[in-house]
Amino acid sequence: MALSGNKLASVVVLVFLGLYFALDHTLSPFNHEAIGIGTMHSVHTIFGIVLLVIAVAVWYMDKNSKSKK
Repeated sequence: MALSGNKLASVVVLVFLGLYFALDHTLSPFNHEAIGIGTMHSVHTIFGIVLLVIAVAVWYMDKNSKSKK
């Protein structure tokens, strides 16, 4: 995995946020109930999975673009 600086940072942030939303995130000090986002856990889980899929897509597209050069 040899992503460039901005893409690597994007993938890391997307994975971190995706895991945060997909897993149980009610115990952290920044949980969604404390900051007023609400208690819709299923929506947060789906959102987390979507972020993880986007991270994989960015990594995969970068990997394929480098292999075609």
